[in-house]
Amino acid sequence: MIATALTCPQCSASLEVPEERTQFFCKYCGATVVVPESMRSAPRSDDAEPERLRRPLDLSRFTIDKQGDTLAVSWNWSRAGGVFLLLFSLFWCGFISVFFLAPTGDGEWIFKLFALPFLAIGIGMLYAAAGLLVNRTEILVHDGVLEIWHGPLPWKKPPAVETKNVSQLFVFERVKQGKYGPSYTYELQALQADGPVLVLLSGEQTPDTCRAVERLLETHLGIEDRRVEDEHG
Repeated sequence: MIATALTCPQCSASLEVPEERTQFFCKYCGATVVVPESMRSAPRSDDAEPERLRRPLDLSRFTIDKQGDTLAVSWNWSRAGGVFLLLFSLFWCGFISVFFLAPTGDGEWIFKLFALPFLAIGIGMLYAAAGLLVNRTEILVHDGVLEIWHGPLPWKKPPAVETKNVSQLFVFERVKQGKYGPSYTYELQALQADGPVLVLLSGEQTPDTCRAVERLLETHLGIEDRRVEDEHG
């Protein structure tokens, strides 16, 4: 569909609207273009999949830079979540220190030994809180390679992957059963043509970030969105 009235908000170039898309990149300057409701193609009666592509995405938290074949996407982690986890982990470590590591007289080493695993959990939560407060994720697609970096605090990251091997991206919901019921986290996974499924993003509390990054990468790499078994949503 050609929409002659639609122009790039950044460079004012006349643009062609891709079918079944609500957002796309300007091929001239790389700016993100949102398709107005009046210009979006109608859903096809024989295919329920396009509904997922028409869902609006909030890209306000992302910094997006597209120059030719290079795409850079970055965003900050959850600062609010970091504050909450920091306060909780400080309380946790303080409680363990006061009630288990304080001198108790004869046999105090037993209490200290018992407290060590719980203290280690508290230290782990402190590091996670610091990560939420200061870290950001950067995704870079260049020279046929997709790389992901988390920092400045060191954090586990997936290996770089050749974009030609990525056949599909999808969001996966991971369910963990706990004492008070199930908890849910979300991952962005990549199907590889000649390798195992690769987890690109993990530990997200909602599917929104994974869904937005999936759409941005698929648009840039020219991957047609297809339903994948066990995909969320």
